[in-house]
Amino acid sequence: MNHSTSKASVMVDELASLYRAASSPTTSGAVVYSEDRPTVRQLLRDAVLSLASSTASGPEEAIVVPVYVNMRTVLLDDHAVAWALYFIVQAIGEASSIFTCQEESPSVRMPDWEFVQCMPGAAFIHYIRAFQDAFHCRLILVLDEFTEVLNYEKHLDLDSFTGFFKALIDSAYCSFLLGGDQRFGELLRRYPNHFAICSMLVNMDALACP
Repeated sequence: MNHSTSKASVMVDELASLYRAASSPTTSGAVVYSEDRPTVRQLLRDAVLSLASSTASGPEEAIVVPVYVNMRTVLLDDHAVAWALYFIVQAIGEASSIFTCQEESPSVRMPDWEFVQCMPGAAFIHYIRAFQDAFHCRLILVLDEFTEVLNYEKHLDLDSFTGFFKALIDSAYCSFLLGGDQRFGELLRRYPNHFAICSMLVNMDALACP
């Protein structure tokens, strides 16, 4: 087993264990980053598969529903926050397909672009709360390539953008797992208060490997 693979194996086990308990607001956010992008991407995808295979152990326990989004595909110069949330909402809607086997599968209307553009936070929170209530689940939003926001610094206010996601994580309406390259260290240094609320801040490059 090589260096990257052993680190990924360790982190998949730790993160999967943490996020199986995602119905608790105390696990509302985590950050994992590394210079090795393929390893982080594989780690996040493995964590999603692990979480997706988990089921609720009792009638009162919410099902964990992970939703993977590559931020590189959703960031646009104009209305960055609104576009990011709009595409995340689309990904959440696609995740509802896991419930189609139910005899009476509920339907949750996704907000249209005009609503998200005008009131991004309100539209997003209203939708995820309605989705989780309807399907009795806990959403984990796995946002890969989050450090792509640094490439848009000339077009968006990074302080406001990261602060917006800080507010979403802090609200604990759902859970967030943010992944990125080594530049996440720069985001943590520039906006320490925005990520201090996360339950885990993991630099995979600093992990000791067996």
